[in-house]
Amino acid sequence: MYKSALVIRYSLLTAAVVSGLISLVLRISTSSVIFLSLLAGQMSVGILKKAVAQSAIAGLTEARARIFGHVLNPTGQRSPHKLLRKKLIGEKIASWYPYDIKQDDPLVMKREQQERLSKLEMLKRRNKAPPKKGQGKRAAKRKPAVAK
Repeated sequence: MYKSALVIRYSLLTAAVVSGLISLVLRISTSSVIFLSLLAGQMSVGILKKAVAQSAIAGLTEARARIFGHVLNPTGQRSPHKLLRKKLIGEKIASWYPYDIKQDDPLVMKREQQERLSKLEMLKRRNKAPPKKGQGKRAAKRKPAVAK
């Protein structure tokens, strides 16, 4: 009599009816072990074959993912794997913009800062400098609180 992991003979089902409750352990692949509990008279051979076929497909999918390096997602939940698989584009974006000399040369920044400070000093001498924080037009419009 020929027996394999995917074909279960009718004699096994009749033995389950006699004993009442049998637990079958089918090893489809090394990582997936499937426990099937058969209640006497409640499961038919078709349901059992379908369960074995589904577990074989699951084992095959898992083996295929391991061989080809795919990410297995049996639950179908959202994952960021598709985004993480893409190439990084930071270098391309950085190469698009021209080289900025201000980043490396502190003398350039010092000169710009000196020009800004001299302009601000000139405005202060003419009383045209920006007001201090809280001293602008809006603060002048506010009515003083009346003391009671």
